[in-house]
Amino acid sequence: MLLLIVCLVIAGIIYFYLSSAASNSQSSLGDRLRDGLVNRKNQWKCNPLRQELRKRLDADTTHRLIMSAKLRYPGKPEHWYLEKVLYDLKRGR
Repeated sequence: MLLLIVCLVIAGIIYFYLSSAASNSQSSLGDRLRDGLVNRKNQWKCNPLRQELRKRLDADTTHRLIMSAKLRYPGKPEHWYLEKVLYDLKRGR
């Protein structure tokens, strides 16, 4: 009986926390989870590309080339810029 009461209290606290967090923010819990998954997916795509760039260039040059690509081609995902810089390096541009 005591275990049931404790479980109900914990469930109530969790429900209250989730409902207040959802009402306090503009995005729902589902939106935040989806955004987190998208960020993880982008990190998964970007990490090998960043490692490849680190092997070829120093950090300042890498940053400069990525920022240049972002100015030239706005609105693309991060991995696109990394792929573009690598592609241009391999082609000698």
